[in-house]
Formats: sequence, C-alpha cells, structure tokens
Amino acid sequence: MPGSPTDGEYAESLYAPPSWWLLSAGFAIIVWWVFVLATPMAFAVGAGAVVAIALGIALWAYGREGVEVHAGEVLACGARIEVAYCGDAVALDAERTAAVRGRDADARAYLAIRPYVATAVRLDIVDARDPTPYWLISSRDPARLVAAIDAARTPSGTTGE
Repeated sequence: MPGSPTDGEYAESLYAPPSWWLLSAGFAIIVWWVFVLATPMAFAVGAGAVVAIALGIALWAYGREGVEVHAGEVLACGARIEVAYCGDAVALDAERTAAVRGRDADARAYLAIRPYVATAVRLDIVDARDPTPYWLISSRDPARLVAAIDAARTPSGTTGE
C-alpha cells in the first residue's frame, strides 16, 4: 500500500492550502471589480475569468509536486535519488525546519520545500560525486517519510546496503 512505511513506499502531495485558493479567488474578484468600473461587463468578466484560470493552473501545478519513496528511490519535486546514495534521514519539527530553511541553510542543498508546509525531512547525501550535502524535503508527516526511506534501505526493500 503506498504511504505504508513497512514496504518502503510513500507518497504525499504538497498541495496548496485552501487559504491560497481563497486568496487567488479574491484576487480574481478584485481584477473583475477594477475592470467592471472602467470597461464593459463582458470584458470585466473575461478578465476576471482569465486571472482566476491562470491562478488556478499555477496553484495546481505548484501543489501537484510531491514526495515519493518508490522502487528504491526518493522523488521530491521533480528530482530523484537512489536510497543507496542517501545517508541519515531526520524528521524536523517546525522550529528546526525554519532554522534549516534560513540561518542554518547550506547554499548547496537541494530544497524541495513549500512555504505552507511547516515540517520537513533533512536527507543527507553520501554520494562523493554529488556536491549537494543534503535535501530538505517538505512533508506534512516527516516521521512516516523517514520510516519509508529507512524501510527502502533494508535488505527486504528494493535496494540494500
């Protein structure tokens, strides 16, 4: 079953929260209102609809990126790495995530983060050819993500150490 840490499989969508959708709808209404005051109603409705559709597509595309552990690989926001090249995976609480995103950040790190997800996993990279020291991966359930990564590394998983 995907998402079950016992089989090394995990899947999570990092979809945008409802508040972002409401703000986008509010912005589309404001655009409509600005145009309705100065242009014919049909043009104002069209402008509002174009903005609403564009923002909807942008939010959908931004939020459809996700995190997966599947077939011995970690996939995060379009990037992938085999678990054989992964070191320690550490679940971070909101306070530690904020620190690693900011003052404790390494400019070489790969950031698969979303501003609306407060917690994350720090995944150390042990590939000598890769200058990336770690991945910081947003997750609403970092403990399950760490468990899935650890399970994927076991001899019963798809890759072994």
